[in-house]
Amino acid sequence: MNELKLVLFDAAKVVYQYTPEGEGEPGEIVYSMETDDCTVSKRASNDESGRYGYNATRRVVEYIQKKNLPLAPVQAWH
Repeated sequence: MNELKLVLFDAAKVVYQYTPEGEGEPGEIVYSMETDDCTVSKRASNDESGRYGYNATRRVVEYIQKKNLPLAPVQAWH
């Protein structure tokens, strides 16, 4: 589970913080409007494998494609 939080939206980029399992220091996902590239710019403190960041980037891309940027969604998978 990832807790996501929209922290910036402007003409150049969209930035979300992600917090795996709702614990630890959040990481940061940046989507560039100019290049259509979505990356983990800062890995969360408890995301050793990078799996949570990867899943968060996929979700942020979905938000961009749907033109729907929720403020504080929770991402779950099984």
